Amino acid sequence: MEKSFTRGQLARKATVNPATIRYYERKGLLAKAKRSSAGYRIYSESTIRKVKLIKRVKALGFSLAEISELFALQTTPERECAGVCRQIRDKIDDIEKKITHLKSIQSALSMMAENCNGKRTIRDCGVLEVLADD
Repeated sequence: MEKSFTRGQLARKATVNPATIRYYERKGLLAKAKRSSAGYRIYSESTIRKVKLIKRVKALGFSLAEISELFALQTTPERECAGVCRQIRDKIDDIEKKITHLKSIQSALSMMAENCNGKRTIRDCGVLEVLADD
């Protein structure tokens, strides 16, 4: 028989906040928990693995909606994996756009830093002037 856990135990084993478990249930990422005779929510060992999987996929930059889409694809394991591959490619494109944007920000900040020797008064600070310009 598979071991069962309360929400607090599940949260500790999956290293998340118990509120996260409730949130994942509301979002449909986790099935509604069964109840013990005392009314406590009871979770299985497989739920721990699923919460850990959600954490790993979130760490890769996927939103909960995207994770839900990936889980939906799992319901038909005999299908081709084109949907999963598309989501991975879309995420790579999204990350590349973010990297480009961050590099642009870094370049702008570097230019501002070059104009600041830290020895002027705030009134004469070229950085603040640049930021104030449209």
